Amino acid sequence: MAKFATGVLKAQRIAVIDDRTAYGQGLADALVDSLKQLGIKPVGREFTNDKATDFAAILTKLKAAKPDAIFYGGMDAQGAPLLKQMKQLGITAKYLGGDGACTPKR
Repeated sequence: MAKFATGVLKAQRIAVIDDRTAYGQGLADALVDSLKQLGIKPVGREFTNDKATDFAAILTKLKAAKPDAIFYGGMDAQGAPLLKQMKQLGITAKYLGGDGACTPKR
Protein backbone atom coordinates (compact mmCIF):
# COMPACT_ATOMS: atom_id res chain seq x y z
CA MET A 1 0.00 0.00 0.00
CA ALA A 2 2.85 2.41 0.79
CA LYS A 3 4.43 1.80 -2.62
CA PHE A 4 1.06 2.21 -4.35
CA ALA A 5 0.27 5.43 -2.48
CA THR A 6 3.65 7.00 -3.16
CA GLY A 7 4.42 5.49 -6.56
CA VAL A 8 1.07 5.36 -8.35
CA LEU A 9 -0.88 8.06 -6.53
CA LYS A 10 2.23 10.22 -6.00
CA ALA A 11 1.05 10.91 -2.43
CA GLN A 12 3.69 12.35 -0.13
CA ARG A 13 1.44 13.64 2.65
CA ILE A 14 -0.32 10.57 4.04
CA ALA A 15 -2.50 10.48 7.13
CA VAL A 16 -3.31 7.24 8.94
CA ILE A 17 -6.38 6.31 10.98
CA ASP A 18 -7.08 2.97 12.63
CA ASP A 19 -9.86 1.46 14.72
CA ARG A 20 -7.63 0.07 17.51
CA THR A 21 -8.55 -3.54 16.70
CA ALA A 22 -5.84 -6.13 16.13
CA TYR A 23 -6.64 -6.05 12.41
CA GLY A 24 -6.97 -2.30 11.92
CA GLN A 25 -4.10 -1.20 14.12
CA GLY A 26 -1.86 -3.95 12.79
CA LEU A 27 -2.55 -2.89 9.23
CA ALA A 28 -1.99 0.79 10.01
CA ASP A 29 1.24 0.05 11.90
CA ALA A 30 2.52 -1.99 8.94
CA LEU A 31 1.72 0.91 6.59
CA VAL A 32 3.51 3.41 8.83
CA ASP A 33 6.56 1.11 8.96
CA SER A 34 6.56 0.78 5.17
CA LEU A 35 6.24 4.54 4.75
CA LYS A 36 9.19 5.08 7.06
CA GLN A 37 11.26 2.71 4.91
CA LEU A 38 10.40 4.97 1.97
CA GLY A 39 11.47 8.03 3.94
CA ILE A 40 7.95 9.32 4.52
CA LYS A 41 6.53 10.29 7.90
CA PRO A 42 2.71 10.37 8.13
CA VAL A 43 1.27 13.88 8.44
CA GLY A 44 -1.15 12.55 11.02
CA ARG A 45 -1.90 9.40 12.98
CA GLU A 46 -5.33 9.15 14.58
CA PHE A 47 -7.35 6.46 16.30
CA THR A 48 -11.03 5.66 16.61
CA ASN A 49 -12.86 2.48 17.60
CA ASP A 50 -14.72 -0.23 15.75
CA LYS A 51 -18.12 1.14 16.80
CA ALA A 52 -17.61 4.78 15.80
CA THR A 53 -19.86 6.56 13.32
CA ASP A 54 -18.78 10.19 13.74
CA PHE A 55 -15.32 11.03 12.43
CA ALA A 56 -15.73 14.82 12.17
CA ALA A 57 -13.19 15.69 14.88
CA ILE A 58 -10.53 13.35 13.49
CA LEU A 59 -11.11 14.44 9.90
CA THR A 60 -11.16 18.14 10.76
CA LYS A 61 -7.80 17.75 12.49
CA LEU A 62 -6.36 15.82 9.53
CA LYS A 63 -7.78 18.26 6.99
CA ALA A 64 -5.56 20.97 8.47
CA ALA A 65 -2.52 18.79 7.65
CA LYS A 66 -3.54 18.82 3.95
CA PRO A 67 -3.00 15.11 3.25
CA ASP A 68 -2.77 13.75 -0.29
CA ALA A 69 -4.15 10.43 0.98
CA ILE A 70 -5.88 9.11 4.10
CA PHE A 71 -5.48 5.46 5.02
CA TYR A 72 -8.07 3.76 7.22
CA GLY A 73 -7.16 0.53 9.00
CA GLY A 74 -10.48 -1.02 9.88
CA MET A 75 -13.63 -2.56 8.52
CA ASP A 76 -16.27 -1.38 6.05
CA ALA A 77 -18.87 -0.51 8.71
CA GLN A 78 -16.71 2.45 9.75
CA GLY A 79 -14.82 2.94 6.49
CA ALA A 80 -17.90 3.87 4.48
CA PRO A 81 -19.14 6.59 6.87
CA LEU A 82 -15.56 7.88 7.20
CA LEU A 83 -15.31 8.29 3.42
CA LYS A 84 -18.73 9.96 3.27
CA GLN A 85 -17.71 12.41 6.00
CA MET A 86 -14.43 13.13 4.18
CA LYS A 87 -16.45 14.24 1.17
CA GLN A 88 -18.86 16.27 3.33
CA LEU A 89 -15.90 18.15 4.84
CA GLY A 90 -14.45 18.85 1.39
CA ILE A 91 -11.40 16.64 1.90
CA THR A 92 -10.06 15.72 -1.53
CA ALA A 93 -7.39 13.30 -0.31
CA LYS A 94 -7.47 9.80 -1.80
CA TYR A 95 -9.07 7.23 0.50
CA LEU A 96 -7.05 4.07 1.09
CA GLY A 97 -7.88 0.99 3.12
CA GLY A 98 -7.21 -2.70 3.50
CA ASP A 99 -9.40 -5.56 2.35
CA GLY A 100 -11.59 -5.18 5.44
CA ALA A 101 -12.79 -1.83 4.12
CA CYS A 102 -14.07 -3.52 0.94
CA THR A 103 -17.49 -5.10 0.73
CA PRO A 104 -20.09 -5.68 -1.95
CA LYS A 105 -22.68 -4.28 0.50
CA ARG A 106 -21.40 -0.69 0.55
